Amino acid sequence: MTLPGKLFSPSIPIILSVLLLVGVGLTSIYEAAPVKLPTEGGMHAAATVALKSFFGKQCVAAIVGAIVAFVVSRLRPQRIRSAGYSLYGACLGVLAVLFVLGRVRNGARSWFVLGPISIQPSEFMKLFFVLTLARFFMWRKAPDRFTRLLAPAAIALVPFAIILLQPDLGTALIFPAMFVAMLWVAGCRKRYIAFGFIALLIGTPLAYKFGFKEYQKKRFEAFLNPQAMSQDAGFQLVQSQRAIGSGRWAGRGFGESEQEGSDAFVPERHNDFIFSVIGEEWGFLGASLVLALYLTLLMAMVLGAYRARDPFSRLVLTGMSAGFATQIFVNIGMTIGLAPITGITLPFLSYGGSSLVASMLSAGVAWNVVSQQTMSFSGKDFQEGAGEVLDMGTDPWRR
Repeated sequence: MTLPGKLFSPSIPIILSVLLLVGVGLTSIYEAAPVKLPTEGGMHAAATVALKSFFGKQCVAAIVGAIVAFVVSRLRPQRIRSAGYSLYGACLGVLAVLFVLGRVRNGARSWFVLGPISIQPSEFMKLFFVLTLARFFMWRKAPDRFTRLLAPAAIALVPFAIILLQPDLGTALIFPAMFVAMLWVAGCRKRYIAFGFIALLIGTPLAYKFGFKEYQKKRFEAFLNPQAMSQDAGFQLVQSQRAIGSGRWAGRGFGESEQEGSDAFVPERHNDFIFSVIGEEWGFLGASLVLALYLTLLMAMVLGAYRARDPFSRLVLTGMSAGFATQIFVNIGMTIGLAPITGITLPFLSYGGSSLVASMLSAGVAWNVVSQQTMSFSGKDFQEGAGEVLDMGTDPWRR
């Protein structure tokens, strides 16, 4: 039977969906935090204010991200594979330094501030973790025994723990999702994955009672009953639901979003709650278009993983698609009441230079992998164990 994926290259929808999403994000950020140009000072003063605005900074980040993504997409796949361990180790060191030199924002010590530039290393660690784990599994037997799970679990646990201690719960939650998806594709036994889910279910109440900070507990309580806390921890959620609901079928229209003082005012609307701006101004149709673009991106990455002939490519695309899917679900879910507010950005749309550049860098790696796929011969151990993933009969993508 002819696979539908053979009719086109997944690299094309990856490029188009990312470009369109970035365009939607820039437009929404401009509407959420419009540039107020000075009436005096001429063109120079106006240009200075524009560059310092949220929209101006995001435009610069988009240009940098596009350049980085293009450069990475042209690299030889072997260079990307070989860089995984080094990038992972270097980023771990940078994350550790954050505890000493990092800047605290919204209660988390997650940023380096260098003049007008703010850098959030945890955004880049997501990609470096995927590259490292993919390379690790490439040269080893399938993790079908408990002892073979210890090393990859350590690779995932270290950045997860450091980011959780910042504390940045939203970003930290993406790592388990990527880890489990890559374990499954690498050939991990289902009972180990099921055991992990059971441990998560048991551990969540304990983490809530003993590990969550007070504001995190309030956010979870607001998720369960937002109306009862509409003037406290549930304020953002209630306002976001009102804004999205006010958009109805076709939205209020471009530039017609309600601002501060209205019933639909949403704090930080240019950042984690950018989807509320889209729902309010573009309505159900616009929100559906954004979801369709995300679905196109994810399907192209999954299709690329399905068609990949070498384990590294398959694992990288699996990890990145799982990370993006988790981030999209949690962010949109928290704006409409399907998930607790955790402070997580919407890829390619939310304001944040580190988030945008890291997302576009990941898209560049995905573009590279699906457009330059070649058969890669791994070690003997992988061929005897994890290499079984290449067999049509045992491949989890083809079951």
